[in-house]
Amino acid sequence: MPELPFFLIAGAAVLLGSAVQTGVGLGLGLVAAPVLVVLEPSLMPGTLLVTTVTMPLLTVCAERRHIDWHGLSWGLPARMPGAVAGAWLITVADPRLLGALVGLMVLAAVAASAFSRGGADRPGAPGRPGTQGGPDGVDRVDPADGADPVESRGSDGPPRAHRFSPAALLTAGAAAGLTGTATSIGGPPLALLYQRQPAARVRATLGGFFLGGTLISVLTLAAAGELTAHQVSTGLLLVPFVVAGFAAGRPLCRRLGEARLRTAMLTVVSLSGATLLIRSLL
Repeated sequence: MPELPFFLIAGAAVLLGSAVQTGVGLGLGLVAAPVLVVLEPSLMPGTLLVTTVTMPLLTVCAERRHIDWHGLSWGLPARMPGAVAGAWLITVADPRLLGALVGLMVLAAVAASAFSRGGADRPGAPGRPGTQGGPDGVDRVDPADGADPVESRGSDGPPRAHRFSPAALLTAGAAAGLTGTATSIGGPPLALLYQRQPAARVRATLGGFFLGGTLISVLTLAAAGELTAHQVSTGLLLVPFVVAGFAAGRPLCRRLGEARLRTAMLTVVSLSGATLLIRSLL
């Protein structure tokens, strides 16, 4: 394909995916990866990884004060053994079967999440299970609910911010490493874990996870000799589209509160699962 048509089509996909990820916290890989695979399969995954490093970097710089550093400190290191497990699965399992299984698991997790504790997030609804209402109107999280004890506002205040347990973070981080390496889509496990958190916290923390995870993947590919100069140069040429998409998506950050962000995030995660399933069946 001539260079200009390639960059126009690939650039449009990267711009759109970047705008979605700016507002929701994930989505660049979901939108851009299928397009790049169709246009030039030899560029994957190196080109997209080089391009996408910029996206979480911009997010972290813009919303760094909202990052859940406790979550990053537990979840990000777990990504490495998950990535090793994903690489092993690629060598022993049929890639299509693996993609289909992961896609089905993602869709099942979204369905379970969408129908669980649905009334707890509505204004005026009782506190969520695992919280104890205090006399000062502040809910305190029960550690048995999968989070460490931290204070968070009542139903009439800002969205609650949970401090997740190390076990939950290690599991999500490892799952993200496994699915990201095996199927190129690693966002759903972390997105499902953080879906009920304040919007800025979701975007900033997922940005931190994606930044660290993408750098790990790029360095791993380079060490294995699977990252070519052509992939790197093409990825760098697509970076301006990431910056443009980030600028276009910033207004979404002001419009997406907790409820809308959760709906948008579950939609994007559902599309990720459906994409894996369809791609595996074709």
